[in-house]
Amino acid sequence: NVQIDKPIHVWLSAPAAAAATFLATRILVIAEERAEVTVIDECEGGNDKLKLNAVIEVFAAQASRVRHVSVQRLDKGVVYHVAQRVSVARDASLLTAIASLGGGITKSDFGSYMNGSGANVELFGFLFGEEKQHFDHHTIHDHRSGKSYSNLDFKVVLKDRARSAYTGLIRIEPGCPDSEAYQENRNLLLNDGARAESIPELEILTDEVKCTHGATMGTLDAQHVFYLMSRGIDRAEAIRLIVGGFIEPTLSRLDADLRERLRSHVEDRVKDL
Repeated sequence: NVQIDKPIHVWLSAPAAAAATFLATRILVIAEERAEVTVIDECEGGNDKLKLNAVIEVFAAQASRVRHVSVQRLDKGVVYHVAQRVSVARDASLLTAIASLGGGITKSDFGSYMNGSGANVELFGFLFGEEKQHFDHHTIHDHRSGKSYSNLDFKVVLKDRARSAYTGLIRIEPGCPDSEAYQENRNLLLNDGARAESIPELEILTDEVKCTHGATMGTLDAQHVFYLMSRGIDRAEAIRLIVGGFIEPTLSRLDADLRERLRSHVEDRVKDL
């Protein structure tokens, strides 16, 4: 019944020296029965020759509570690949929060496996891409036991010539009735050069389940901007408010200090629009 009151913060500052060309990291979290823990995994720095591979493994035992926060703010020349795998036992819960902001090419693969009745998995995330950044995010929520629950809300904001590809799979295995799974991917494009692709997937192999998935693509609504400007708000501030409101559901899941740092980072990126 161990409860860790303060988050465990793992901070990687990748070397900027050009001699650093490859790094590999691994984080292993084992939450025993009824334990509670929060792990913040944050990386920054690097150079245009660096390739960084990261692995996160989480084992949530019966009735445990785990929060995993993944923040990526690497240099825009870094090639980054991260893979998370999570096993969630009976009546255990996992909350994953993702913020993808840096890197030149980023591949993120997050997989959660609900292996017991009452297992609960939630994933909330956002990315903000600019210039020629390219992001590829893939998620899988695999229900291997009945009466399990998953919910995903992933938001994308792009400007300049940034690119995003998102693929999300919900799988309900045979013999897993009364499971519920929800998935939503929303994309906000701030100019004509940005591009996003979204492929939500459902694989339902049993009856008596509740599943929904969806994706939206849209640009800044000129009427929304005009409405705010008609109230005395200048254009830059109006766009900042719209983008801030778009990603706020994810930011609200984070601790106050981290939330404010990420909010400031995003606001700096929309100043010149």
